[in-house]
Amino acid sequence: EQTIWLARDFSGVKPLYYSVEPNRIAFGSEVEPVRRLISLNEISQDSLSFYLRYGYTPPGLSIIKNLLKVNPGQILKIEFNHTVKLEAKEIPIKFRSGFSLDDPKEIRKTLEKEVSKQMISEVPVGCFLSGGIDSSIITYLASLKSPNITAFTSEFISSDSYLKFNDDLIKARSFAKLLGIRHETVTIDENSKELSGDYLKWASMLDEPQANNTGFSAYLVAKRANQMGIKVLLSGDGADEVFGGYPRYRNAMILQLAKPILKYNSKYRAYYKDSLTESYLRNYQLYGDDLFKLI
Repeated sequence: EQTIWLARDFSGVKPLYYSVEPNRIAFGSEVEPVRRLISLNEISQDSLSFYLRYGYTPPGLSIIKNLLKVNPGQILKIEFNHTVKLEAKEIPIKFRSGFSLDDPKEIRKTLEKEVSKQMISEVPVGCFLSGGIDSSIITYLASLKSPNITAFTSEFISSDSYLKFNDDLIKARSFAKLLGIRHETVTIDENSKELSGDYLKWASMLDEPQANNTGFSAYLVAKRANQMGIKVLLSGDGADEVFGGYPRYRNAMILQLAKPILKYNSKYRAYYKDSLTESYLRNYQLYGDDLFKLI
């Protein structure tokens, strides 16, 4: 039928890049193969502007001009009939009936099931342990399944105060001791001669620029785990947003409730009349047109 279907998972864990030209299409899960196949070498000024403002590239676009991304939970239909026709559809999310974030027993049951599934492996499995909500829950549940599991945490040595960057390490050590599991600390010393080389190697693996450098410490932790023969590390994502793991997320929940009142505040109105901010909010469907009219 001369048709290609591209689909991406709901959470957007795996990227999917594509580029369409009059007589050909290229797609893949990494930037470099697609970029080289059709010689895309120009930086997208719109994406660069968005990145410098928010720390990441906008949905649907990449840092490379004319190289696009399938959005999470999206199906892209590409038809070839003399001309290329694109048709994007959103995959409807179906939540399991009866599940509620207000039911602790249901949450625990679901987490136990999912962590147990992720531990099915032909190679040794370990855990990232940062001391936060998600990694602590996952490490705890994984230790029930495998009491000999190893947890890994990074330690930062710098000219700044030790506690400034290692508060999580202290929590992680205490938690690992409580669980009675093996705990490995990966030291990241700013004076290490190997650090710059490791950083350049990590950066060269990125498809797009990344403002959050925690990925580098995760890379070093994974490198140590691999040297110890542990090929898989369990990690969590999104727990802080769902359960209010940081003050900014708890504040966001409060602001959401207070939104009808904030529209009468002059500072609130002035901020959200900014065109780039408005564009960002519209793209992510955080606020509808009716609220913008009120603001």
